[in-house]
Parts: sequence; structure tokens; C-alpha cells
Amino acid sequence: MENQDALVTVKQLRIGILVIGGLMMIVGGIISYVSTGKCISFLLGMVLGCVISEVLVTHMAKTIENALLRDSDDATKYMRKMSIIRYLVMCATVLLALAFSNVFNIIGVLLGILALKFSAYAQPLTSKYIN
Repeated sequence: MENQDALVTVKQLRIGILVIGGLMMIVGGIISYVSTGKCISFLLGMVLGCVISEVLVTHMAKTIENALLRDSDDATKYMRKMSIIRYLVMCATVLLALAFSNVFNIIGVLLGILALKFSAYAQPLTSKYIN
């Protein structure tokens, strides 16, 4: 039963990322177009950030599932190691966006990654409407 609840929570987070990311794409795309005359790099940055958010949600779910199978000390070390890996993935994504700044707008990438955080805060609301 607990595994089913975890799957539902992951599904709600993913839907939240898509909805919040989509709203940020629309609003940010309009703002980007009005201010610079182009919005493609912002939208590509948002897509990259949202894809990374989806990957991070999946990684977190698998990490928690694997940590529950370990003893307390080993689980703590494992969770720390996996947390560092997620942090490095986020840093690598930001560096990629900076390296290809003509393709990816860094603000779009950061907002896409933050869509995971916003989705987590909105999860109770998402839960209410999905269930």
C-alpha cells in the first residue's frame, strides 16, 4: 500500500511540473518576446529545466525506494550520495545552459528546474484535484 501511495505522489509531482512549467512557459515566453523580440531560447531553456525536473523526481523516488531496503546508517549514506548526484546533475545542467547560452536561456533553465520545487509546494492542491 505504501508503494502505491509513493507512486501516486510521484505522478502528482510530475503533473505539477508539467502544469507549472507550462504556465511559466506561457507567461515567460510572452515576457521574453515583449522584452527581447524572441522567446525560443527561453522556451528551450524551460523545456530543458522541466525535463531535468522530471528526471530528478524519478531519481528521488528510486532513491527512497532503495534506501528503505537498507539499514539506517547505510541508508543515510546512500541518501547523501544520491542527493549529491542530483545536485551535480542540476549544476551540470546550468553549466550546459551557460555554455550554450545562444540556445538555452539560463533563466528558463532555472525556472524549469525550480518547477519541481513549485510542484512540491502545490502537491496538496494537485492531490485534491487528481483524486
